[in-house]
Amino acid sequence: MGFASIFMGAWRKAQADVRRAERINASVAAFNARWQKLNAIRGDIVERFVKPLIEQPLTANELQQLNHDLEEVNGWGTAIAENINSATPGHLSRYATCIKRLVLRSLKLCQKYNVYANITSVEFTTYNKMVVLNGENLYCFD
Repeated sequence: MGFASIFMGAWRKAQADVRRAERINASVAAFNARWQKLNAIRGDIVERFVKPLIEQPLTANELQQLNHDLEEVNGWGTAIAENINSATPGHLSRYATCIKRLVLRSLKLCQKYNVYANITSVEFTTYNKMVVLNGENLYCFD
């Protein structure tokens, strides 16, 4: 084996290492972007739809379900934040599912108790992971 073949082998390995590092950096960037997006959605939901429900005469069952959903969202958010270096996209998917349940429940309760008079329909489209309010896309969980 000559010098040229040793050099080419080292060069190929270095190029593979660079490509692997680029893929890892892209994955980390995508994870961080989704994490930030989900936290922004969570904060918006709590301010716009959960807090106004506190003043409504919810039934005990509705209040229990809303609190359960909120605790689940907060639990996943805390768990991911505390273990951010070992969190996976799967954890973000579970977090997104919890947020989705919270927004759908809170929107339906806002509609039921007429918190906002303009809520006529609340839907979730699984194809594009979108919460749709009155026919308009409100939150995307992709």
